[in-house]
Amino acid sequence: MAASRMHADKFSSKLKLFVERQKPGLVQFFPDYNFDEYSQRGADMVETLVDRACPREIAEQFAVLALYDLVILLDDSSSMEYEDGGNRKDMLKKVLEAIADVYELAREEGIVSVRFLNNPTGRKDIKKADVAGLHAEIQYDGVTMTGTELQNKILKPFVLEPQTPMRKPLLTMIITDGDIEGEKQGVLKRNINNCLAKLDNDSERTVDSVAFMFARIGDDPAAKTLIEALDDDDKLGAWIDCLPVDSHLDDIDISTNGRSHWDVLRKLMLGGLYEDVDEDDDIYDESLPFEPHGKGPCVDV
Repeated sequence: MAASRMHADKFSSKLKLFVERQKPGLVQFFPDYNFDEYSQRGADMVETLVDRACPREIAEQFAVLALYDLVILLDDSSSMEYEDGGNRKDMLKKVLEAIADVYELAREEGIVSVRFLNNPTGRKDIKKADVAGLHAEIQYDGVTMTGTELQNKILKPFVLEPQTPMRKPLLTMIITDGDIEGEKQGVLKRNINNCLAKLDNDSERTVDSVAFMFARIGDDPAAKTLIEALDDDDKLGAWIDCLPVDSHLDDIDISTNGRSHWDVLRKLMLGGLYEDVDEDDDIYDESLPFEPHGKGPCVDV
């Protein structure tokens, strides 16, 4: 029997549960749990994703992205071009296409902004159709000052010193291939910590106004150490999630559209929003071999 289609009022109830259970501070953005502006878009998003073979339960989680503004900070340092024979650039394009393909269902204009570690010029309103052009224009040069550029290009303009008040909470993705270079140790964690501290003392916003997701492209061991340390941080971990460093990012290719595609994309886009997704760092755990001894085949009785 086919599942009934999602309606706006039903999805509004699911948004209310999400806020109550996962991000109670979002009530500041949506007083009295009023999601009228986003309920229909979220409900439509669920059905579109299900039509694309996304499991319904996962599609309903993706649809909470209708409540968030998404910005991405991309690593355009030199190593992205010359390491791994150019494979890192190709993987970056696949990841961006997969993210945009889902997020443009949550926000018609697409990803709010894509900023770069080294290039001072970013791009706004990026949809899947824009990714190829954006990717072709990237000039890889410079170092990986992740903490400094996160502060200057994301936290200040969108959270700490916005030109207009925040209307929605901000989900920030940082996609990098290497360890931090060109800045003092600890700048990244300090800037995230200070942002949360200021929000915690804000009369109109709360710490739930932001969430962060980190992903590594390539196999740089220093980047592996950095991402694992962020993921395991006792104080900041509730607002930060990291795609497991051994995740099969190849599976994110939208041409596959299989279950592994949705599992990786769910971790990448929702790990900073859902506690259970945050804690699920074993999406590729394999079953151990098990052969029972002395047991015959099961039979019906």
